[in-house]
Amino acid sequence: MKHIIAVFIGGSIGTMTRIYLSISIMTENFPYATLIVNLIGSFLLGFLTAFFLSVSKQGWLTAGLSAGLCGGFTTMSTFAGETMMFIQSADYFAASLYMILSIIGGIFASFIGFLLGQNAGESFIRGRKHT
Repeated sequence: MKHIIAVFIGGSIGTMTRIYLSISIMTENFPYATLIVNLIGSFLLGFLTAFFLSVSKQGWLTAGLSAGLCGGFTTMSTFAGETMMFIQSADYFAASLYMILSIIGGIFASFIGFLLGQNAGESFIRGRKHT
């Protein structure tokens, strides 16, 4: 039950944060808001995954932050819908650019987040051993 509650709370926070950022960054010509949200979410997921693999055995916390917070924050459906809008309007360059930036950028952001999360987790553990 802890897992479900943690995912619910994390998902609610993630979704509200995404909506706020999407409204704040909204543009007419290119879906920068969705791109930025998904890149940040990919980075966070990589970071949190690596960090909590190192420091926490609390599965409910990991579920709440990864599936909940990051899952609610990021949006595959909006990415797919915006890509289809470009394709329907025959703007194949924008569709291709958006897909490349989102997919390659998301993987890269997650990779960097994972590396930084590992370092942060190791530093956290070293700090706890010295106290």
